[in-house]
Amino acid sequence: MRTFLQKRIKLQLLNSRLRMLGVVFVLIVGVFCTAIFSYFEQDHQERDIHNQLEQTIRLQQQYIDKWMSERMSEISMIASLSAVKNWELSEIGAILTLSQSKHVEFKAMGLIDHEGYSALLKSELNVKDRPYFIAAQQGQESISDVIVSRKDGKRIIVFAAPVRDANQQFIGVVAGTVDLTTIEHLMKQFVYGKSGQTYLVDSDDDQLITGAGAGTVEFDSKAIDSAIIDRAKTNSKSKSAYTNYRGETVYGAYTYANNGRWLVIGEAAKADVFASLYAELKYTSLFILLAMAAAVFIMFRTAKKITDPLNHLLTGVKQIKEGGYLYRIEPEVFRNTTLEFQQLCRLYNSMSDTILEQIGAISTERNFVNSIIETAASLVVVIDSDGHIIRFNHSCEQITGHVSEEVQGRSIFDLFVPIEEQSAVRVHFYNLINASGKTRHENHWRTRTGELRLIAWSNTILRGQQGERDSIISIGIDVTEQRAVEQAMIENEERIRLLVGSMDEVVSTFDRELKLTGIYGRSMDSIIHDPHAFYSGKTIHELLNADNAGLHEEAQRKALLERNTVLDWSISSPTGSTYHQTSYSPLLDNGGQVKGVVSVSREITQLKQAEEAFKVTQARLNNILESITDAFMALNNDWTFSYVNSEAERILGKNRESIMGNLLWDCFPKIIGTAIFGSYREAMDKQQPIFTEEYLPFMQAWYGVHIYPSKDGLSIYFQNVTQRKELEHAAKESESRLSTIIETVPNAIVVVDGSGQITMANQMAEDIFGLDKEAILSRTYADDAWFCSTIAEI
Repeated sequence: MRTFLQKRIKLQLLNSRLRMLGVVFVLIVGVFCTAIFSYFEQDHQERDIHNQLEQTIRLQQQYIDKWMSERMSEISMIASLSAVKNWELSEIGAILTLSQSKHVEFKAMGLIDHEGYSALLKSELNVKDRPYFIAAQQGQESISDVIVSRKDGKRIIVFAAPVRDANQQFIGVVAGTVDLTTIEHLMKQFVYGKSGQTYLVDSDDDQLITGAGAGTVEFDSKAIDSAIIDRAKTNSKSKSAYTNYRGETVYGAYTYANNGRWLVIGEAAKADVFASLYAELKYTSLFILLAMAAAVFIMFRTAKKITDPLNHLLTGVKQIKEGGYLYRIEPEVFRNTTLEFQQLCRLYNSMSDTILEQIGAISTERNFVNSIIETAASLVVVIDSDGHIIRFNHSCEQITGHVSEEVQGRSIFDLFVPIEEQSAVRVHFYNLINASGKTRHENHWRTRTGELRLIAWSNTILRGQQGERDSIISIGIDVTEQRAVEQAMIENEERIRLLVGSMDEVVSTFDRELKLTGIYGRSMDSIIHDPHAFYSGKTIHELLNADNAGLHEEAQRKALLERNTVLDWSISSPTGSTYHQTSYSPLLDNGGQVKGVVSVSREITQLKQAEEAFKVTQARLNNILESITDAFMALNNDWTFSYVNSEAERILGKNRESIMGNLLWDCFPKIIGTAIFGSYREAMDKQQPIFTEEYLPFMQAWYGVHIYPSKDGLSIYFQNVTQRKELEHAAKESESRLSTIIETVPNAIVVVDGSGQITMANQMAEDIFGLDKEAILSRTYADDAWFCSTIAEI
């Protein structure tokens, strides 16, 4: 009996010690976890609130600066208008009214004369002593500090731009005022959460300007005392909490806006920042207490039987450590153990199954990524920090002719980059390593055959588990052919320019004001080294005598009305007269609108002398026609061929002997009913030159055709313009994309033609004006619908 009691007491003492040690251990772990969680979560909350505050005020600063720059640009644009410089008050009033209706941010917009009084309204208020007026007198644009309006006593900001006349003399100021509520609305767009507050402070005198966010009330213009202002003055980066001007303990961040004149401050109450942390700590503590209780309970139960199940568990753990995931604890092993060990053994088996599944999933994902890399059309190469190749996909193999196995571990610079580019590529590579960002660049790769391929690369740093720089992945696109096509387009444009410049005819272009914008032709180049620079900007009256100038101006104005005209005119001189013929046609933009006039002029003195020397002239003409690069053919009045040059023979696919003297439709039956045949008839009937561009199915190409009628028939020049048509088609597609962008931008856009008629308005314009597109397009820019009844006074 005594021995039994001693064993019983020893057993109880052992259980007590195990339980005590278990409780102490669980308590230590619980307290330690709670302390660690609290420390790191508090640090996380502090860093998070600072990051969010800095992002918030940075967005506000960028938005405020952009907004103020745009408003200043609008005022400057108005001040630069010719009507404003000419001091046309009625026109200026209409401009300011329209501008204010479109830019509702302005409380008022007005014009101030050189003495400081309103030029549009009768008022005794004078702003001559205002800093913005003084700055304008000195020729400077300015944005004022926050000032008090002399009209209604409200605090405002003034955007001012000087107005100068044609002699650059100061004559007044265009000014726009913005209420501080507008700035407040801007700030409300970027506020930290529900508890944050942002406000503006004048950096010179610490005056509170305005603000937004939780607890925001009407701001008074007063100097405030806060630790964040002291930090800003000393450029301190401290992130500790402080007491703000309202006596609250807060976290804050600051930045400067308006060229350093305003201090943007963002704050969040410390209590609000840590409110979620305190809630998390309560739930975490409760969870830890529950976990501790469960752990103590499990330890009490597992203290009884730990040998056999523990050995099997240890065996399984060793298998997992060594990479074996197939070991399982059989049910017979833990059937007679405690429930906790049964659960633990089943958990181990389940964990092993889960690990095995995850290993399989990871393997499947790795295979999927590998298949994407290997099947991608782009070049994918992975290199280490020394430039040695780690990964080389199938597209790389196809481009270079090298297989992955033979390039593994070799330097990408020595293997593929041409010697002349290696230095620049290495510099770019090491800059990428040091910058730790994403970069783009282009360089050549040399293939196995020695061919150079131009590759456009996008490079990204890959990091390891600890965040260290592990390798670089570069994704490339072969742009060799693309760059070649771009160069070909440039060369084609140059060939077209040289072709026009080599013509005997003088080709001239005029804008809608009938000022010369370009002059081309071999004859001009032989007279003047740079005829374009010499004649540019001049009108026909500055180039010709009064009689000829009047005829030409009339023809030019007909061309602006989309009416083609051909003039025969002459120039008399002491040595004789020279005769010329000029055709005028409208110059259209891509939208089919007339943007100017194009003329083609040629001297026809020899034609006038043809009656005396027809045979000599005809032979010379034939030589000229055979030497020009354009295809040329001549038709008699009865539609029979009278001449075709060698280029026309080549394009038409028939020699001249087979078509000379034959009817046009007998030689080319498919031309009947085409648009080009209609142009031939129109030129013949109206006896006017015609230029047209048509697609000729039987030639399978686009041709630009100049048709010149005469009393004997038609002279026709035609040129293959298929390539230019394709480029124009690409330009129209680009214009379509631009139109889509215009329709989706968040600003109203209205386009007005030279007559004042509105020709285009986007969706935002419809929303702002409250009219549909048809209603807007039916009005002019001077329509009464756009004008406000009064112009606010500054």
